[in-house]
Amino acid sequence: MRKSRSNTLLNARRPVVIAGMMLVSLLLIGVLGWQSYRLQQSNNATAESVLREYAILAADEFGRRLTANLGYKGYYQLISRFDDPHSAEEMQLAISGDERLGAIASLAGGYFVFEDNKLSSMSIGQTGEVESLLRQVFDQAAMDDTPYHSARTASGRLQLIYRLSSVDGRPNKAFGFSVDNGGVSRMARKTFDSGPLLPASLADGRVSNDLLFVELIDPGGAVLFENNRQYDSRLTVAKVLGSDYQGIVEGFTIRVSVNPDSASSLVIGGLPTSQLPLLMTIMVMVFVLMLTALWLFRREQAIMRLRNDFVSQVSHELRTPLTQIRMFAETLLLGRTRTEQESRRSLQIIDRESKRLSHLVDNILRFSNISDTTQIDRHWQSLAPILEEVCETTQATCDDVVIQIEADPGARANVDADALRQVMLNLLDNALKYGPQQQQILVTLTSAGHYTQISVTDQGPGIPPDEQDRVWTAFYRLRREQDTAISGTGIGLYVVRELVEAMDGRCSIGETGTGTRINIEFRAVAND
Repeated sequence: MRKSRSNTLLNARRPVVIAGMMLVSLLLIGVLGWQSYRLQQSNNATAESVLREYAILAADEFGRRLTANLGYKGYYQLISRFDDPHSAEEMQLAISGDERLGAIASLAGGYFVFEDNKLSSMSIGQTGEVESLLRQVFDQAAMDDTPYHSARTASGRLQLIYRLSSVDGRPNKAFGFSVDNGGVSRMARKTFDSGPLLPASLADGRVSNDLLFVELIDPGGAVLFENNRQYDSRLTVAKVLGSDYQGIVEGFTIRVSVNPDSASSLVIGGLPTSQLPLLMTIMVMVFVLMLTALWLFRREQAIMRLRNDFVSQVSHELRTPLTQIRMFAETLLLGRTRTEQESRRSLQIIDRESKRLSHLVDNILRFSNISDTTQIDRHWQSLAPILEEVCETTQATCDDVVIQIEADPGARANVDADALRQVMLNLLDNALKYGPQQQQILVTLTSAGHYTQISVTDQGPGIPPDEQDRVWTAFYRLRREQDTAISGTGIGLYVVRELVEAMDGRCSIGETGTGTRINIEFRAVAND
């Protein structure tokens, strides 16, 4: 008893244990997925850091080259053409007449000479700001050995490159030119195209300027140069240039970013391949498998419950006729019957219960052997004799019930006689079991058109409409019968349907005023 209770408790806890193990497995896979996500985030952060560092390196290199090109190859070459010019026109002629300068000449937008507090200029706008700037220059200037100087107007929109001449060590004249932004843009383009801004040692030289976004902005906010705008992103870095080369690029801003897709080639060793998609796929597959396993386990539990219920019902069904047979057999053996009529009555009960027992065993055997390959031996034959035989046999064991048969003697069908007997015995057994005492059961056999129909009608309580489709399934019993003393295995109508369909027939439940009518139809003629 204690062992049985322990097994029952173990079986009750098994679903909880299995569900717990599945949940733990899912959690472990989730932890792996989270760690993979964190690792991927760390890899991305590393890649972004590397891209920013390379962008800073490229910005430094671009600023260095641009400052050298503007300062030495540009402004110095222009300003060195003048020694002590007397007018802006003279300066313009000197520059335009020197073919050796080429494109460098485009750096100068206009020319000026400032002497005795007077401005002589050519093609220079904002003369008021220029005069004010040059006065400040003279007030603050000190002679030195630098080849030229740079200054920017108060608005920041005009830059001057100039030299100073002196008398007795004091500046008395300033001359030079204003910077043309278009010339600076062309110089920036030439600088950008002069060679890779990143060392060739990076990624075996595969990182070219085509992977870089570069933008040059002057102190006034004007964009002088831009390349590969599509790579401008949150990884863009900005570098503000200082006062190198007499401050010619002071206040300029260089913005640089590297194409994010090049991270795998820039990071030494490459970025590790993300395992997150694979882990997510595995997680989904495991989750589906776990749900499937849980569903199969619940289905197994349901099948086990059905099996236990079936065994219990069959045991009860077998026990009842066996008890009757044993009791009346002992009565006869011990000579306890007082009259010949009592002895005959005992023999009739033994015969009835043995037939009932045989019918139950046949049902169980039929149920266990039913499959898609159920063996049926069909022949075209008259159905009336088979129905009359079954009805007479059943009537002989039931004195308080009247079984009436109305059969068309010409009704024929292609059936298996033994299977049809089993079908009729099941239907009559249900009618006797669920109908009232002293009822009348009507069995009809009719033939109309291409079909032959058998109907069994009882005077019982009927089958509720919402359960009429389910009574044909195995182990199903009406809800109202589950808590009653009426015994049953729940396989009778299931065996009926399987046997009828194996003979190419069909079953249905018909409408009656009272009771239940089961209809069975077979084709009365051969298929075309």
